[in-house]
Amino acid sequence: MEGSPESREGLLQTYETYRALHPPKPTYRQFITDNAINSEWWNSRLRLLQLLGTNQGATSSYDVPSILSRLTPYEKELVPEMIILNGRQGRHEEAIRLLTHGLGDFDTAISYCLLGGSSIFRPASGFVPQESIPSRDEQAKLFSYLLHEFLRIEDLSDRIERTGELLERFGGWFDVATVSTASVLLPSLADKGVGFEHDP
Repeated sequence: MEGSPESREGLLQTYETYRALHPPKPTYRQFITDNAINSEWWNSRLRLLQLLGTNQGATSSYDVPSILSRLTPYEKELVPEMIILNGRQGRHEEAIRLLTHGLGDFDTAISYCLLGGSSIFRPASGFVPQESIPSRDEQAKLFSYLLHEFLRIEDLSDRIERTGELLERFGGWFDVATVSTASVLLPSLADKGVGFEHDP
């Protein structure tokens, strides 16, 4: 990537194109798989994402700090890789921030909260071991981070839509004070009837 400005530009373009899509849209992983470029650097990148995203065998114990230090100079171009590595290091707030604002992949951000950070970008048929799934309290904490990021979405209509959907679908993971604060920040949520009717 260091000697290939066109590959860097190509990666940045995929983020811009993906963010411009309107929901419902595929996950970013599905998007880049469906729109694969026939080039060696693109295929290498897909293999890297698959390797980083898997939970099984020796690949789940790779040296995260070492890989992170090598990829950090390209963090703007390698957003999904940085999400996975941040998740592996327990830096969930940063990973969720990148999912929300770096990619605009809201469905994967929700999966991150439910299944844990290392589950994202795994192969579609990939198995998520039960022990890697966060506890209910950990999920609630991750959803709290996600709500905070949804409330920071720049486009007001997207902010209202994403936040309203999150609270409607996953209201049982939030306490009343959190939802009340969100409703004050986004008064139109009350008009949508967002509340705690759905307890998982």
